[in-house]
Amino acid sequence: MELRRGVRYPVELKCRVSPYSHPTFDFPGRTVNMSNCGVLVSIDGVELSLVAPKVGDLARVVVELPHAPHIRLCDLDCVCRVVRVNTEAAAYRVALDVKRYYFARAARDTSLGG
Repeated sequence: MELRRGVRYPVELKCRVSPYSHPTFDFPGRTVNMSNCGVLVSIDGVELSLVAPKVGDLARVVVELPHAPHIRLCDLDCVCRVVRVNTEAAAYRVALDVKRYYFARAARDTSLGG
């Protein structure tokens, strides 16, 4: 039975995932697909971590949006609940139900050498 509430679109963007219980841990990853109410993320370096996201946990996902001319660089900052974790594949994949999101000014360095 399909439990997804929204149509998923294949979107691959850099992101960071932080468990709400341990906000100082920041796992780099990439989005696999996104919808208006969910996101599937492939996370790096989680295998040995004791704070890896688990089903039912709250997490913060910050998606790095691509730069567009004449538009301030921003990120999509999401508060999510982990609904599925797949550790069987080569990558650690986490499906998240987005509870709330907002656009935030990017903390990334935007200088282009000048």
